[in-house]
Amino acid sequence: MKANSSLECRIIELENKVNALTKEKKGKMIEAKSVLSFMLILEKLWKLIRQLFSDLEL
Repeated sequence: MKANSSLECRIIELENKVNALTKEKKGKMIEAKSVLSFMLILEKLWKLIRQLFSDLEL
């Protein structure tokens, strides 16, 4: 019976590790999406600024 409970404890430990890794991965994905969104906004701003200066030169 002890081996069975030891196995159950090990399964619970592994489930906890998987859950923790899943949460960590989701956090990193959200962070990556935020960085990507910020970079896209910067790219759009840069294009607008370049267009503004090219319009001023004409």
